[in-house]
Amino acid sequence: MLLAGEADDGPRRLELPGVPPLLFDVSQKIFLAGSSIKGLLPHTQINLPPNALKPVPAAEFDAQRASLGHQPLARLLWLAALGGGDGNIPGGAPEARYKLGKWPQIEREFPKHFRIATTMMKGFQTPAEIAEQSGAELAEVNDFITASLVSGHAEIEGAAGTAEAPAAAQKGLLERLRGAR
Repeated sequence: MLLAGEADDGPRRLELPGVPPLLFDVSQKIFLAGSSIKGLLPHTQINLPPNALKPVPAAEFDAQRASLGHQPLARLLWLAALGGGDGNIPGGAPEARYKLGKWPQIEREFPKHFRIATTMMKGFQTPAEIAEQSGAELAEVNDFITASLVSGHAEIEGAAGTAEAPAAAQKGLLERLRGAR
């Protein structure tokens, strides 16, 4: 829903049982959160029910923004791709080779991802090679690659795959958010 542009007419709230509410505004390209985004991961791991997004009055959104601070929506999209990956790279092939072209904002919240990112900065490698060198599980590497493709941080070796894989990763994530998987 969020990535499909169905919530681009002002501030929205997503509330799920047992997790903090998520407030965002697609038109401003921001979401509200403190310095940590890891607590929002449960929002990315379920299929959202219809009408899950509720409008938020601008005054309430601005008050929450002043209290919590805001972050770029691209960071939330990275998290959504990470949490919605199911350990697979949508449209990816096990022999494809990936590298990070730029460093994602992952900080201390995701120490395994820091090791994966460090390994991927060295050059193009297969997911299995990245897993072996970083000490991470293959599924974690695949989720990190998916998130990095969606956010524009990762590249795929070869001109033809570079344009196709991010689109495939985004399509798979959109299907999950729409409840198609």
